[in-house]
Amino acid sequence: MSGAEYKRFTEAASSFSSLKQVFASIPPDNENDKAAIEKMLVLGVQKWHTPLPVLSKIDTKDLPEALVKMELDRSINKTLERSTDKTKPLNIYVGAKITASSHDAEQSARIASWLGSYFKEIAAKEAMRDQLFIWLAENRQFNERAQEDKLKHTFEIEQAQTRSAALKKVLAQYPGLAKSEARQVVDVSKDNERFISPGSQLVGAETQIIDIREEIAKLDRAMIQNTFAQSYFAEAERALSSANTGSGLILVFSELTRKYSAKVQNEAEKEKLLSIAATVSEISARFLSQAQFVLPPTVPNRAEAPRPLMIGAIFGLIGFLLSLGWMFRKHIWRQISETNQELPIR
Repeated sequence: MSGAEYKRFTEAASSFSSLKQVFASIPPDNENDKAAIEKMLVLGVQKWHTPLPVLSKIDTKDLPEALVKMELDRSINKTLERSTDKTKPLNIYVGAKITASSHDAEQSARIASWLGSYFKEIAAKEAMRDQLFIWLAENRQFNERAQEDKLKHTFEIEQAQTRSAALKKVLAQYPGLAKSEARQVVDVSKDNERFISPGSQLVGAETQIIDIREEIAKLDRAMIQNTFAQSYFAEAERALSSANTGSGLILVFSELTRKYSAKVQNEAEKEKLLSIAATVSEISARFLSQAQFVLPPTVPNRAEAPRPLMIGAIFGLIGFLLSLGWMFRKHIWRQISETNQELPIR
């Protein structure tokens, strides 16, 4: 996770509304655990999450093999991301450590396990929510600019066609220009002059027409995709409030994808739907499938070992009693002797 992602996820996880929603979908098995979790998260009794930073090779020597493998995979992905998209922020955290304290070791383990699942669900939900808002913003921005871009391309192709027709007329009237090396000044700027033959100008104008037609075709295809996706995203936005967890929100997108797959009418719409499904699958894999407990909570099967301070206090007390016995040994033996003399003999 990036630093911004971790901050956003933990802020959402500390919200009572988020906790209430997840309780409704994934409640703890024990009511006492529920009360303890509410106290930890809402009242902020303790810091229940800390980020695990990117690890160095020196740090990995004392870590479990599973965490070392995750770090290796992250390093490979980091290299791939850097090579494909230099503007994409790189991850600085490999995960989060979840902590739960209780008077009962078994309850601490249960709470830590539930909080780990809770964190994953919140992270997945926030990532999906952000992605949906990005899609909606891109959709609105495209709608605002698409008609303007199409009018611009229409004007450009008209200008190029007019220029091409004029050049064809010139070359028809003066056929020798097409065969000769004659040149014409076509652009004079402050510090530069470009001399291009009429034949080359005609080729350039025809090429420009072809390029603009390609841009118009791409724009028309994008408009078809945008119109198709607009309805999809509108339904997803309406369903956003009904999803209590990240897995629930991903399920909403999966159902929408299945629904809209029956509405696909052309290759452009199919491509857009597959792109949306791939993004949803990537977020699901990142936060739900790939996320895992590297060190699951453990419950000791024997009593907890005494603390060093407690051991020292016990030995100190024993030593104090022995020293008292040594100091008053004569008095103690005298009392024992007198007691034996008073005992009746039968």
